[in-house]
Amino acid sequence: MFSGKTKDREFLKVVGLSPKEIEWLHDKSRQQGIAPSLTSVRFRLHGQMLDRLMAKNRSVLDIAEEWISSSPQRFFFPHLLTITDAYGVVLHISGDSESLEQSERMLKIGVGSSLSISSAGTNAVSAAIELRRSAFILGNDHYLDVMKDWMTLCVPVWNEDLRPVAMVALFASRRISALLAYAALASIASVIETNFQRKNSNHKSWFSDAELMELLNQYEFSPREREIAFYWLLDYDTRRIGQMLGISENTVRVYVSKIHAKLNVNSKASFILRVLKGI
Repeated sequence: MFSGKTKDREFLKVVGLSPKEIEWLHDKSRQQGIAPSLTSVRFRLHGQMLDRLMAKNRSVLDIAEEWISSSPQRFFFPHLLTITDAYGVVLHISGDSESLEQSERMLKIGVGSSLSISSAGTNAVSAAIELRRSAFILGNDHYLDVMKDWMTLCVPVWNEDLRPVAMVALFASRRISALLAYAALASIASVIETNFQRKNSNHKSWFSDAELMELLNQYEFSPREREIAFYWLLDYDTRRIGQMLGISENTVRVYVSKIHAKLNVNSKASFILRVLKGI
């Protein structure tokens, strides 16, 4: 039987961050021009942009909300439970009324808010995105001063190709047992992940990534053009492609124009039809 301290050490090995990782994330926060004194997240989607994002993530969101609404309450303390997309934009938020009101009023955290490092600095969601693993951040290790009374936990949800499709995160008082909170949060993420992968496997594309890349190899693309054409073929938008490849959205647009010109097409739809002709 593990002692309490042993369990805590094992927990921190799995989801804790080293001082070097914290400092690296703080440096990235500073590079994004975020001041620790910022009193709310920087970015929040509204209107049609938010509607498109919700529609794009409808599959995983439906699974998450169905499970949350049908399951017994797992957190008997003030908290925020959020489901974000793979880039940290909040798709669902729930919790006790006081925490919800406080987060909306003080930090502007609600559906459409971004918890990425460029919007909210170092927190468990941005850490999980940057480090590609579960993350736990306590108190003063948060970048924003207004988060330093909190504990944040985040567990990614992966698809069958080990790409993140969502983030399940908990915001609570730093006085709460992180070990117990993590166990409940990991359970939620596991249920969402299992159901998402099962549902997704029933709608598998007829073609593997390798087969799609083979279709693109018949055209005289540069390596970068072929890489962008691949994601364009999968119907990713220019912003998401830029984030995945670490280049600006404008640079992606320039490459897309070159790709369209080489295939003598003028839209994504005609590009997809051209590449998939005869299929």
